[in-house]
Amino acid sequence: MGDTGKAPTDRELWLRVMDGDDGSAFASLFRRHRDRVFGHSLRLVNTSFEAEDVTAMVFLEAWRCRSKIRLVNDSMLGWLLITATNVARNKLRSTLRYERLLRKLPQCQDVPDHSDFVADSVDGDRRSELLHRAYRSLSRRDQEIIALCVLERT
Repeated sequence: MGDTGKAPTDRELWLRVMDGDDGSAFASLFRRHRDRVFGHSLRLVNTSFEAEDVTAMVFLEAWRCRSKIRLVNDSMLGWLLITATNVARNKLRSTLRYERLLRKLPQCQDVPDHSDFVADSVDGDRRSELLHRAYRSLSRRDQEIIALCVLERT
């Protein structure tokens, strides 16, 4: 790690991560490998959005499991790509389970808007109340005439 002008290896960066580096070593590893992880993820999932999610999850897993990561030939790339494969598989399985569950749900029936019925009912109740009040305000004789001529006619 001297002033040779040579970029540090994954192993050197990873040792700095494990020693509690301020995050710059992990950021360097991310910049170094994100495009390869993204490209690999994109081949495994359906959209670039999902590949971005997979890539983010891979590096989150790398941070979360940092004490367990094994480098091969001083490179972290193998671990990252295998993890990307596993994350993508899990994501696809989860999506399939979700879609299967949605297909099992009963289909929505088109339900007519009941607001017209409610409005008509309220208006009908109001009219009925007004008619009853008007009917009761009539004399007994007029009530009988309306009862015989209008109400009993149906």
